[in-house]
Amino acid sequence: MPDSPSSTLYQTRLNVSGNTSRDRQVTKAKRVLNRSFNKSPSYYSILLNGTTTNSNINDDSKDKEQKLLLTQIVDVQSAGDIVIWENKTWISLIVDNLDGIYFRGKIKKCESSLKWLDSTGATKEAYFTSTSTSDKVLGIAEDKIMILPNERRYIAIQNNTDTIKIVKNQRFVLDNGRCWRIVNLDTMLTGIIEITLEETELNLELDDVINRVANRFSNDYSIEISNGTSINLVSSGTLQLNVVTKNNGTVMSLPVTYSSLDVIKATINGTGLITSIANGTVTIKASLQSDPTIFATVSIIVSSVVTPTNSISISGVNSIKVTQTQIESGNIMNNGVVDGSKTIIWSLFGSDGVSATTLATITSQTGTNVTIKGNSVSPYLYGDVVLKAICIQDNSIVATKTIHIVSLI
Repeated sequence: MPDSPSSTLYQTRLNVSGNTSRDRQVTKAKRVLNRSFNKSPSYYSILLNGTTTNSNINDDSKDKEQKLLLTQIVDVQSAGDIVIWENKTWISLIVDNLDGIYFRGKIKKCESSLKWLDSTGATKEAYFTSTSTSDKVLGIAEDKIMILPNERRYIAIQNNTDTIKIVKNQRFVLDNGRCWRIVNLDTMLTGIIEITLEETELNLELDDVINRVANRFSNDYSIEISNGTSINLVSSGTLQLNVVTKNNGTVMSLPVTYSSLDVIKATINGTGLITSIANGTVTIKASLQSDPTIFATVSIIVSSVVTPTNSISISGVNSIKVTQTQIESGNIMNNGVVDGSKTIIWSLFGSDGVSATTLATITSQTGTNVTIKGNSVSPYLYGDVVLKAICIQDNSIVATKTIHIVSLI
């Protein structure tokens, strides 16, 4: 027997309103809330994690820099959310889900931001707000001496993929060029990281005060193209560019941007694959994404007939500390491609590339690699040495590299 119109209507109402009394009351509360939300004088349009939404924002009578935030349940809200309201940045510290009807939270205005360099050399930024110090500064145990701390700040930042990599003792430049270091951080909270900062000394040689990035100048990024400086390619040929990026002489995987200065003659894609097009000479450039002023170039000569071009590419550190050892690697290249059939013999000279040197010695060499040790006899001597590589199979293929012998400190 088919359902009557009244029973169908009743079932539809249950599907919309819920089967239990509580479900129906929640549905009713949502409807009332949706109607009354935009009638409130505290109803504002905000950016919640970069997405435009609407919310009720009310003053917290205890702190004028703190607000109470109410959003509808469709607008997901959690601790650590970033709110942009009236051109100011706020961070959500506490959020409650009120029975699936609406979200209620406490947001606090951000005072400033932390800036730092990540492992790739890119500048990262996280806005912060102050947190209560009453449960962190004081505290005394029986038979213990209470030591008042140095000037400290207690802040909260959003917990995300960048901030979770922040570590203890990391330094930041904040207000009026003052420098602070992390003495404690709590990553166990939901959505936020609480950090204790203690004032420390500013180092004008290492810290970028203007851009508020501590230790910016302690990094020494470099980029090398190991294919050689000049490569011959036949028309419609391809070559994979081999790029090595370093920080303070240590090889690191840093993002690189590639470009051709004459796309009519040759192009290069995002992975460093060169495609030759028309005869002529073109410069290919590889730059660090984090700092385009750090780059390396290679000259590509495109022609109908390719003449073999042999060279040696030396890769390694640019400086060696006294008493310490480092490994340099060489590759014999034939038109930008490694020729594994050839090996290298290495030698060290003074800064003029001819005279003998006592600043460093070669301790071993195998195949195309060489191990160099800085002077280990006190008093230590500092200066430059020239490393020379000669192809054993063809001694006309030669390359040199200047290496600095520096202090341990």
